[in-house]
Amino acid sequence: MTVSPQQQAARLARKLNRIAKRDTRLATNSALNKAAQRVNTRVVRGLSRSIRVPQKLIRQKIFISRSTLRTLRVLYKVYAKDISFVQLLTKGQIGRSVGTGTNRRGVRARGRQIDHAFIQRGKSGNLHVFTRQGKFKRVAGPRGGRRVELIDVERIAIQAEAERITAAVSTRVMRKDYFRLLQQDLNFRLSKYGRRT
Repeated sequence: MTVSPQQQAARLARKLNRIAKRDTRLATNSALNKAAQRVNTRVVRGLSRSIRVPQKLIRQKIFISRSTLRTLRVLYKVYAKDISFVQLLTKGQIGRSVGTGTNRRGVRARGRQIDHAFIQRGKSGNLHVFTRQGKFKRVAGPRGGRRVELIDVERIAIQAEAERITAAVSTRVMRKDYFRLLQQDLNFRLSKYGRRT
């Protein structure tokens, strides 16, 4: 059966249309994931600098669901649970200072000083930096019970700063970087067809 030039042209047009759609999705998927990686790098760096904690502690709190050809969507989330102050201390500092502070005034780490603080194990058995509230409560027991001093675990709040930095960085990356990354990827894929001819 002879195929007419019109039929050949129609087949070629359908093929090119499928290729264009697939390459566009591939380029979009790639650009989204590259943009998400840039967001991640800048959020980690910015949040670490802002709240003065190591970058590794920030990375532990970040979840990224990468884009796929099916979803073409990235989910980026910072789990904003407060960071326990004891995580800023080295093992050597903790080992030398359990039951006391790291200095005469209290506990110091990464430029932060918490006066009258001390390092001790909590009820869970985990080490924490504690401060006394100066308040007491009565615990029931034999002979009328006893007074127990109330103490707080020292933590570093990150939620507000994490939300602010994540919103600012993601908006800036999507406005300034995403379309450039998409254009670069599309140009690369188009150039492959040029090399084949």
